[in-house]
Amino acid sequence: MSDTKKERGSNFADSEIRLLVDLVVKYSKTIECAKSDTVTWKQKASAWELLTKEFNCSSGRVPRSLKSIKTKYEGLKKDLRKKKAIQRQELFRTGGGEPVIITFTDWEEKLLLIIAITCDGLISTSDNDKMEPLVTQTTAEEIAEAEVIFEEINTDCVDTVQISPECNPAPLSTNGPSSSGNENEGITSEVGSSETYDWSQWSPAALKQPRNKRLSLPATSKQNKSHSINLLAEAKIELAKIQLQLAETEKLHKEEEHELRNACLKMELETKIKKRDELLSKDKNSVKYLSPTIQNEIIELLATEVKTKLIGQINESPFFSIIMDTTQNIAKVDQVSFVIRFLHLIKDADNVNIVNDVVVKEIFLGFEESGGQSAEDMVNQLLSFFEKNNLSVEKLRAQGYDGAANMSGIYNGLQAKILEKQPNALYVHILHTI
Repeated sequence: MSDTKKERGSNFADSEIRLLVDLVVKYSKTIECAKSDTVTWKQKASAWELLTKEFNCSSGRVPRSLKSIKTKYEGLKKDLRKKKAIQRQELFRTGGGEPVIITFTDWEEKLLLIIAITCDGLISTSDNDKMEPLVTQTTAEEIAEAEVIFEEINTDCVDTVQISPECNPAPLSTNGPSSSGNENEGITSEVGSSETYDWSQWSPAALKQPRNKRLSLPATSKQNKSHSINLLAEAKIELAKIQLQLAETEKLHKEEEHELRNACLKMELETKIKKRDELLSKDKNSVKYLSPTIQNEIIELLATEVKTKLIGQINESPFFSIIMDTTQNIAKVDQVSFVIRFLHLIKDADNVNIVNDVVVKEIFLGFEESGGQSAEDMVNQLLSFFEKNNLSVEKLRAQGYDGAANMSGIYNGLQAKILEKQPNALYVHILHTI
């Protein structure tokens, strides 16, 4: 690693800075061009090379490299933007008093002409924040006098005011700033004067001036303040009355709602007491069939009767098919579902040997807990299901399962083992059978 220390160039003199700014102004159209295409970059590089040559020829001091000249120029722009920001901060500063006047050198004025937009920004179209030269003629005596008036007004505001609806003071004067330099012209001598000012001479710079005495209310506006306080008090009283009325209305609604709820509860209680009395009045030996065991038994009998009729329709059919799949119940126990698809024969009412129509039906015969997941276990469970429901395997013509290996395997799957029992039972792959 080299121990040589990079030499530091000498500082730019004032004459060199002025020369640099003059040359930048000369080539400003190229150097400050906002385009970023290849042609513009080449033009900028060429302009900086010419500027460097002219600078070294005219300075008569230490020759400067292109890099040092560009770095110095960027530093000048950075310092100028900071200076403009401080000026803008002083112009918008609140709290009273005269702002600090920021001055610029001759070369800074030239540089501002080039980079004005980057320093000031674009003028807003919604309001007017355009910077204008600050002109202030307010003296220390005028500021002191305005502060005294402001203190008198604050003292008057503390006084107790008698609220009277008959109070009708004259309105305040709507006087604005005048084009004249005398600040006292804007204060009228009498309340309610119709004198107005010419606002055409007003400019946004007036907002950036220290607080003017026109912003302070004159001592004669005490009646106006009293009238405003009266109006405010009357509005508050009216608002309190409205709020009280709303509170009373809400209370009535809540009372009515409470009475309705009590009436509903009373009716419900009377109904339950009536039912209880009816049950107690019956003979204790009478059959009511209200026991859960009896109710479940009745449901099972009805289910058995329906299932018997359905199986009878299946046995009347010349053939049928089976659709089977497994699923888990809420207790995470595997269950096997059985669905039978068959031809339902609609026979003639007078002659049962005559078939009038044939309808394809598909019925669900129930769930059974799975005896195992292997193909052998599934075959045993299916054949056991046929035997319990008096269904003949000889009538089986199709079997439908999902694509699991234990169900659809062509060698050791359920469908292969059923084909060994009934070669006419064609296997069909069925998706989402549950």
